[in-house]
Amino acid sequence: MDFRRPRDEYLFGLAGKLARPLRGSIAAPLAGTRSGPGYDADAQAYFTAAGITAEPYLAGINQFVLDLKAASIWTKFDRLYILANESETAALTCLVSLNQDAESISGTAFAAGQGYTGDGVADYIDTNYNPATQGVNYTLNEASLGVYVRAQSAGATTTVIGASAAGTGGTSIRAWWTDNKTYSSLNTGDGGAGPNATLVSRLGLLSVVRTASNANVLYQGATSRATSAQAATSVVNTKLAIFAINATDPSQFSAAQLSMAYAGGSLSAQNMTDFSAAVDALKVAIGF
Repeated sequence: MDFRRPRDEYLFGLAGKLARPLRGSIAAPLAGTRSGPGYDADAQAYFTAAGITAEPYLAGINQFVLDLKAASIWTKFDRLYILANESETAALTCLVSLNQDAESISGTAFAAGQGYTGDGVADYIDTNYNPATQGVNYTLNEASLGVYVRAQSAGATTTVIGASAAGTGGTSIRAWWTDNKTYSSLNTGDGGAGPNATLVSRLGLLSVVRTASNANVLYQGATSRATSAQAATSVVNTKLAIFAINATDPSQFSAAQLSMAYAGGSLSAQNMTDFSAAVDALKVAIGF
């Protein structure tokens, strides 16, 4: 009787043994992920302040915080609102400062996991944040402003975010104007000076970034859509609004649906690549 094991069976058994990890070995955690139980301390502080208790918000937002930190951009934001959140309380709580001072004015429609939708007439969100008096990272020559547009429609008054003097649009993003262009500006007296672009779609992460006194970039996601050499003139002393030109004397209301909004310091091209990737991952996790 032949007691030898068939060759294939022997090789399969050997491969299985080789595939087993050595006793006592520890697999290295993946970069940008949790390496132990619990949540990141800043994420946990936000969950407590915002009253977030449910999935997929807990895991999704925790990973978002980890991604921002791994990319060294967590500290670049003065205000960051995840509008597509578990509740209105959570949506109006700033992720980075834990401030709960943002207010929905005139009953702006909220949908959990999607965000807020303006009516284009009177609805807006007052952040109660004034870049001129409260800006830390946001300064005259280095600043950024942006929103995540989930849905948008054409119209003459489509300021999705702004902190401009009334009638100027000098610090704003107007996602879809009547000439089918997207207009943006930061810290100027002329909202039409740019950077501006004609976009095929106005959806996704729209950002305007000032990197110097005479350098501005309009981004859609991580892609630069337009640049401008418009010089910075001043940081207007007014409150930042979502869905309006400002929150002190609001006008030019938007009927878009927005899932995120932020304001902060200047972001490099690599920063925008990393930020856009983090936002996309959060979008998948939450489903907005």
